[in-house]
Amino acid sequence: SFSAHAGDILGNLQGQWEQRIVDRLTPNHQPHQSLMFPVAENIEDQDVVVSVIVPFYRDEDTLQEQLDALTAQIDPPSFEVIIADNGQSTELLDIVSAHDKQLTIRTINASQRRGASHARNVGAAAARGQLLAFCDSDDVVEAGWLTAITQPLRTNDVHVTGPLRMDRLNATFQWKVFTEYSSEAKASTILQWPFPLLGYLSFAPAGNLAMPRSRFIELGGFDETLDKGLEDVDLSWRA
Repeated sequence: SFSAHAGDILGNLQGQWEQRIVDRLTPNHQPHQSLMFPVAENIEDQDVVVSVIVPFYRDEDTLQEQLDALTAQIDPPSFEVIIADNGQSTELLDIVSAHDKQLTIRTINASQRRGASHARNVGAAAARGQLLAFCDSDDVVEAGWLTAITQPLRTNDVHVTGPLRMDRLNATFQWKVFTEYSSEAKASTILQWPFPLLGYLSFAPAGNLAMPRSRFIELGGFDETLDKGLEDVDLSWRA
């Protein structure tokens, strides 16, 4: 499971893309440029099975906890952590340096365009693993997260998500609002399985998502025009 901030998820249910879905319109998607010629670069590393991509923008406090959680993963596949810096933080280097002895970790500049979609795409373009796992800098993964979310990818060309624990990082009123928002919420208000949007298909939240790198590249990555949310809905439905 996965501890998530309800505010971010609720934010994904707002904005211009919601109206596009209601109107049955699909935005024109253009692949991120750095995802278009990855094979020629031959950057995959046989010693790295999974690249964990963490988009970062002004989340210094929670990033520390997220990196601690990644350090504490139980029996994970070999993995690297890529922090895609979307805001040119002056404190990020110190946070990452404190974990570079426990993690294979690096920071890349993803500030050319504002938005988590861009940061995730830049991180994916730099990834050395055959599998990509996405988590956010303001959430906290559980100890078995990386093993659980990547295990199905060993034998299936799919994209994988999992439950979200809403009570650890949110006030009671926040996760209650989120639970009541979903028409298909489970009985538990703590673990939320993938949920549908506006009564349509289910989707995988971008902060708790894994898929083969080759499939991500084939899809062209996240749509960077969706810079206010719902890029995960778009990617899930295209996949």
